[in-house]
Amino acid sequence: LLGATKTCYQGRAFGNAKPKYLTWKAAEEVAHFIQLTHPQSRVVVVEDLVSAYKLHKAGCDAVCLMGTKASDSAINFIAQYRSAIIWLDEDSAGMRGAQELYARLTGLMRCDIMMKQQPKEMPLSYLQGVADA
Repeated sequence: LLGATKTCYQGRAFGNAKPKYLTWKAAEEVAHFIQLTHPQSRVVVVEDLVSAYKLHKAGCDAVCLMGTKASDSAINFIAQYRSAIIWLDEDSAGMRGAQELYARLTGLMRCDIMMKQQPKEMPLSYLQGVADA
């Protein structure tokens, strides 16, 4: 289920082209992919829609920031969970964003930072159970 209140789009550049992601969204929006049949106690926070969608298909709740910055409304949504996995890209912007997000969330909940291949690049079998706390 895409929980954004308005339409959002995201494209990715090929190779080393900059900017890496081309995103159109309202300033405060994030996309929420939520498992309605069995709510999770842990959420996975990612940069891109494809990773969020793949985590959702694997049975995880996911929040897509559509970038590396989290708005106050995104922080409030994420803080509804008991814990979070921050899984941003391994580039310098993603690492910096993950550290900033970790600093903002650790006073509110348990957080872990994941720095591996992106969820969109991993098999569903690996992603299943990632959100189990």
